[in-house]
Amino acid sequence: MMDVDWSASHQFKHLNRVLLHASPYADVDAFQPGQDTIDYLRNDCRVLVVGAGGLGCEILKDLALSGFVKIDVIDMDTIELTNLNRQFLFREKDIGRPKAQVAGEAINARLGHLGVHVTAHVGRLQKL
Repeated sequence: MMDVDWSASHQFKHLNRVLLHASPYADVDAFQPGQDTIDYLRNDCRVLVVGAGGLGCEILKDLALSGFVKIDVIDMDTIELTNLNRQFLFREKDIGRPKAQVAGEAINARLGHLGVHVTAHVGRLQKL
């Protein structure tokens, strides 16, 4: 086993669990991430979430709580009343606003103290 500091922060316990989890698809004995990989995932990795709807909201939350701190989200849609029962980051006051912007603001407000920052992009992916 490589000499890696896995206890650097409670914030990264879920990311560490993913990296070290043995499964039929990812054998921990076959792949031991080094400190460079851990540092990259914690500090430099940017993740793009395409869509801030039902799945996008859940994915944004999961990524942020798992230890990813640089997240981008893109969506060209706006929030409608029918979105409120399945997209938990949105409130009634957000109706008519861009989904990506509101989702980014919600995650930043709730998890920004952990270093998480979501950058919102409103529009089509092809324009990014």
